[in-house]
Amino acid sequence: MGLKNKYELKNKDNYRKYKHSIEIKKEAAMKIGIDNIRNSKLRSLDKELIEIKKDYEGKKRSCAYFSSSFYCGVGEVIMFVEKIKKYLRLVL
Repeated sequence: MGLKNKYELKNKDNYRKYKHSIEIKKEAAMKIGIDNIRNSKLRSLDKELIEIKKDYEGKKRSCAYFSSSFYCGVGEVIMFVEKIKKYLRLVL
């Protein structure tokens, strides 16, 4: 199994677990007797669910660029390290 597949599976599994926990919290919130508190909690959980969906979708899209971005990222890191080395030589 490749690195990309492991990343996708882990991302999907984390999303599934988090979504399930929010569903359980919603079930518990439905038992709150005071309407405005219950509604506030449900709205809060809906917002949280939307955020994790956005995060999950973003990670799915970024995975498509994972391998090419990795190689570009390594080059950028090397250049950054070289700049830091130059700076440290000047300061020290």
